[in-house]
Amino acid sequence: WDSCVYPNRKDACPHQAHQVMGPDDGGMDEEWTVGMHEADKASTGDKFTIKFLVSHDGHPKRVTWEKIGGREEKEEAPRKVPEKVQKMQEPQEAAGRPGRFSAPRKWEEPAEEA
Repeated sequence: WDSCVYPNRKDACPHQAHQVMGPDDGGMDEEWTVGMHEADKASTGDKFTIKFLVSHDGHPKRVTWEKIGGREEKEEAPRKVPEKVQKMQEPQEAAGRPGRFSAPRKWEEPAEEA
């Protein structure tokens, strides 16, 4: 924790004014909090893309995020059943190469679900 980047307030977010601090050893009680501000429109199971933006000279500039998916999308997504599955076999020592191991893979039919 000798070199952290952090906001100058607790529960900071892109929807409220704040400054990006650091990198240094501060920020023990300050953090960004995704989903707390009503503008995030967040609920349990939502997914966000978080971006850490830096200036052209590499200094921390800001943190942003946007919602990319949620619980509704997970419920509607069809489940893919593989035609065949790949299984790893026990690692075997490579011939003529002591201390080197490989784990061959083989394709198998998927197990029937109960």
